[in-house]
Parts: sequence; C-alpha cells; structure tokens
Amino acid sequence: MIEICVPYLKEEGKTEVEARKLLESTLPHLKRWRSAAKETGTSFSHFEKLNTKQFTGISTVTSNKEEASGKGKISSMWEWFHKNSPLSSHQIPRDIIALYSDYETDEHGSYTFSIGTFGEPEDDDRNVITLPASEYAVFISRRGRLEEVVFDTWRDIWGWEQKQIRTYTGDFEVYNENAADRENAQVAIYVAVQRGK
Repeated sequence: MIEICVPYLKEEGKTEVEARKLLESTLPHLKRWRSAAKETGTSFSHFEKLNTKQFTGISTVTSNKEEASGKGKISSMWEWFHKNSPLSSHQIPRDIIALYSDYETDEHGSYTFSIGTFGEPEDDDRNVITLPASEYAVFISRRGRLEEVVFDTWRDIWGWEQKQIRTYTGDFEVYNENAADRENAQVAIYVAVQRGK
C-alpha cells in the first residue's frame, strides 16, 4: 500500500520520506499485511464468465489517491451501511456486494464505489447500476481479519502479472457467509478482464 500511495503524496508536495512516515503512522497493521502476503502468495483462483447483472445500493465517487490521503469515503460508507441497511443485519438473505464501476481510467483515476446487492431492482430503487456481461478473474482472499484480507487481495490484484487484461468495466467484492465472522473472514473479488481469443 505504501508503494502505491507514495507517488500521490509526492504530487501533493510531500517528500518521499515525509510520505512514507505519514503512511507508516496512519495505515494499521502494515507489518502483518506484509508478512501475510509473503506467506500466502497470490490469491488468484480462476476465470469465470458472468451475464449482465443489476446492482442496487448506495454510491459515491472516490479514488485510490483520495482513499490513501485520509480523506476517503469508503470507510464512512461502510459505517453508514452497517447502521442503516437491512442487508447488513441479514434481514434480507443476499450477498452484500461492494462494486467499483465507472472508472475514469484505471486504478489511478476516480471511480464509483457502491455498496448493495445484485438482483432485480424494486420500483423505488433510485440507484441502479448495470454491470455488463463479462469474464472475470476471481481472487479468493486468505482467512483473517476482514479489512486486512480485503486489502491484501487488492494488493495481489494491483501486482497481478496479468493486470494488463483488466477492462475496468466493473469489479466487485462478495461478502457472503464466509465473511460473517469479521476476525476470520474470507472474501471473493471479481475483476473484469478480456483475455485474448
């Protein structure tokens, strides 16, 4: 994470040393994240083709640069969702989806981050996102503390040797029964790709 964030902080006028110190003091558990990644290696599992999907939920626009700066929106969205959504209390038995869509360019540009579910939209659903049919590279996290395994898996994706085949048409994290225990969670992340014919 530090290697990804340092260039953004340098753009904002910090020296490399200042940027590293800031990140090391504000990002939790970095030592554990580094050692876990070394132990487990890549989390790539397989490729899978999926049909068009309808997503409903709450959304905001952010970027990895904004999230790394400490002014991010994702954690506050999750807090709001857990306090206010019937999905988070399992009143509705569906997987919770964290969707990344409408990428400006790639992981360095802005994107829309959404939390909700796949399924047929209701009449009063105002925020409906259509995810096109696509092939996905599926990454399965190791088991561990939820925030850590999600970050570790995204780090694997950013460093994936085939990342040039990503299409940025929409990626998503699946939070199902495997993620119910936040201290021993496992999450699947689907990354849209286009492989050669």
